Amino acid sequence: MESDDIDGDEADGAGRRSGRQGRGFLKPRRRAAIVVVALGVPSAVAVLASRLLTDFWWFAQVGHADVFWRILVMKTAILVVVGASATLWFAATLRTALRRAAMNVSRRSALFGALTCAAFGCLVGVHAMPQWQTVMLWAYASPFGITDPVHHEDVGYFVFTLPLLEAAANCALTVTWIAVAVAAAAYVISGAVSMAPLRATAVSSTHLAALAALSLAAVACRLWLHSYALEVSTVASPGVTSLPGADYVDVTVRIPALELIAVLTLLCAAMLVVAAGLAARGRGRAAAHVAAWPAAATTTVALLALLVLSPVIQSLVVNPQPVTRERPELLAAIDATRQAWSLTAIRVVHESPRARIPPEALHASGRLAPVQLWDSSVLMQRMRQLTSGTPYFRVGTPTPDFERIRGEKRPVAFAERELDLGQVPGRAAGWADSHMVYTHGLGTLAFSAVQVRSSGEPVRLRLRPLIQPRIYFGNQPPQAAAWVAVNSHRAEADGPGSAGRDRPYHYQGRGGIALSSWIRRAAFALRLSDLGLLVSSDITPRSRIVLQRDVIGRLATLAGFIHWDPVTAAVVSAGRIVFIADGYTTSASYPEAEPARLAGGWVNYARPSVVATVDAFSGQTRLYLSDDRDPIARAWAEAFPGLFRQMTEFPPELRPQLRYPPALFRDQAGLFQRFHVRDPADFASGADVWGYPVSLSGSAAAAGEIRFTSPAPEPGAGLRPAYRLAVPPGHDRTLRLLRTALYTPAGGQNAVAELDGWAGDRGTLRLSVVVFPGSRVIAGPAQISRLMLSMRRVISALRVMNKETTDLGQHSLTTIRLGTPRWLLAGGGVWQVQPLYIDASGNGATRMLAVTVFVDGHVGIGRTVAQAARQAVASP
Repeated sequence: MESDDIDGDEADGAGRRSGRQGRGFLKPRRRAAIVVVALGVPSAVAVLASRLLTDFWWFAQVGHADVFWRILVMKTAILVVVGASATLWFAATLRTALRRAAMNVSRRSALFGALTCAAFGCLVGVHAMPQWQTVMLWAYASPFGITDPVHHEDVGYFVFTLPLLEAAANCALTVTWIAVAVAAAAYVISGAVSMAPLRATAVSSTHLAALAALSLAAVACRLWLHSYALEVSTVASPGVTSLPGADYVDVTVRIPALELIAVLTLLCAAMLVVAAGLAARGRGRAAAHVAAWPAAATTTVALLALLVLSPVIQSLVVNPQPVTRERPELLAAIDATRQAWSLTAIRVVHESPRARIPPEALHASGRLAPVQLWDSSVLMQRMRQLTSGTPYFRVGTPTPDFERIRGEKRPVAFAERELDLGQVPGRAAGWADSHMVYTHGLGTLAFSAVQVRSSGEPVRLRLRPLIQPRIYFGNQPPQAAAWVAVNSHRAEADGPGSAGRDRPYHYQGRGGIALSSWIRRAAFALRLSDLGLLVSSDITPRSRIVLQRDVIGRLATLAGFIHWDPVTAAVVSAGRIVFIADGYTTSASYPEAEPARLAGGWVNYARPSVVATVDAFSGQTRLYLSDDRDPIARAWAEAFPGLFRQMTEFPPELRPQLRYPPALFRDQAGLFQRFHVRDPADFASGADVWGYPVSLSGSAAAAGEIRFTSPAPEPGAGLRPAYRLAVPPGHDRTLRLLRTALYTPAGGQNAVAELDGWAGDRGTLRLSVVVFPGSRVIAGPAQISRLMLSMRRVISALRVMNKETTDLGQHSLTTIRLGTPRWLLAGGGVWQVQPLYIDASGNGATRMLAVTVFVDGHVGIGRTVAQAARQAVASP
């Protein structure tokens, strides 16, 4: 009976334990954890899979699946190598700490520790993944053939190797700090280290000292690399006369001090290990001395060199005679900046405009025929008025172009009609309409930049008919839909008033990705967080989803390692609309060079190495390598061998449309204001710094109240670089689209130089600067405009033309506006053409009131350039 009772009790106990375990398994906390794991892990996998699949389909549709795979392999390799190495290091550190602490660990605790180490390792690997571009550039690096003046290393070391070493040092420092934290936590939990009072066993202190020594070694590497980084400027120099890169104090004090501090830090790391060994043997006093003296020496050197000696040398040695002391550094900064921004390739032409222009040049008014009369803002306003009847269209930024009119090149403004639903009220804002009906822009507009109707309005041009006028890929507004589905059950809006009703249209091109299966629809629905893409009955297996419709966004997705100029040129090729974009290979690590903000980021080296074309209808995207001499461009071409085509394959019909990239020219022209000076003394004095001239343009005054004698320039009315159709200085008489910047002395108004950039017959970019003699004063745009507005005949003509509105006083419905002055050299002298517009209030059209021409010190005014030029020439 006793045995039966005992067996019964054991059975009851086992039943109770089993019940408790069963009920414990169903505790709320455990149930929540199970739900999170059961739902979270598959969801995370599904999201990751949708991103990878949709990215692959997009790259494959563009024709560059190899780019996707190469980037994915590089990112995965970094994640695996860095993450696995960090995980193993954390696990080894934790295991060593547990063994030294003689701590018994359960299987559950060991599993938790392993998962913690793996989590930290994954975080480190994920943090290192964005460095794939740095690793890939280093893998395909080549020398620049130029050495820096301080460390005498090839520039390629700074551009390719230094960023990788800095990233590796930062990663190593992070890993060692985490390892110290992991080991310290293990020792605190085991009791080998106590915090109050602070106490540690010999084995734990030795281990922690070794880890701390590794951290100090990583710090030493970082300090050593920072001595190189002092040669690199990451933001623009604050003052006009300041110089980028390393200065005299950097070269003589900071760089040697950093190298010495790095060596002393390594000594501290070694002595820390020795001190830990001595302390473990009971020699605490000796251990303290061994650890303290190197640390004190390192701290003293750092404080004296960086906080005391550096400002003293700056104040007592450099400031009294900065040019003498910093002459080598000034020369290095000037040469490096000119080299990094291709300013050394500028051809210098010295021109001395004549005081009197020869009679035969005066009467050749045809030389003014290519001069632009209509400002781009005026033509864009007229284009917008023409599209006001279709609110879901908007006019893109006009592209400067040229057309042959009676056999001669004449400037025109060309713009595409893009889709923009921001102004469409009502149903167009609905999901189906914004994603399946309003899908594309349509057609182009073009106006002559020189012709004027008898009514004073610009002349609209009828260019060659477009075989395919639809624009699915263009310059999308910020609020544009992220995607559209084409060839669905819904007809697409394809013109004024259509909206899928009057003229049903369905996309029949090859752009976009086929939604041929439910898997694809589900993947895109998950990627885009849009369930309608999956459940909509309007989408069929023949439908296609169009992504990355913005030209720059499309190029940035395909080749994000290229900096793309935000300004694109819309042109017509073979009856189709094509966008041309310029791409730059850049670096922020060029030693001694002045940085500038290019395409959204600060860089101190740039080359226009890539030209891209994007078909507006099909989205066909092609990249052409225009500068294979650039080491960075060569590295990317080797990293992605199928991505770039040679410039010899560039379509011949598009070659005349190539032009100097605007963003690069803006930065080069801005830097050239200072760095045209080669002499260190002149550079340091800032006496020969240039600036942009003032432009007397914009609203002159209220009608009837114009003050002709002293019109004040409007705030911010600087004459910035712009395109013009002209003959390049010192070259043949072929008219080309030039990007031009006119210079005046800083704070002055007289012209001192003119910088021009253009593309040659083979697409080669060229720069030329025309320098005027300093012994003469060459009238600038503002000075000529003031002279023009003070001439009696101009005053009389304006008052006659404006007589009706003068009587209206301050409540005039129209205002006179000065157009942008077109300053140019022609016939050996200075000419200026400046239009006068009359603006109607509200949405009224701007009309040409008159044109003024300045030549040979005289001003003429007329309805056309020819009339104004003849009047100016005939002036006594």
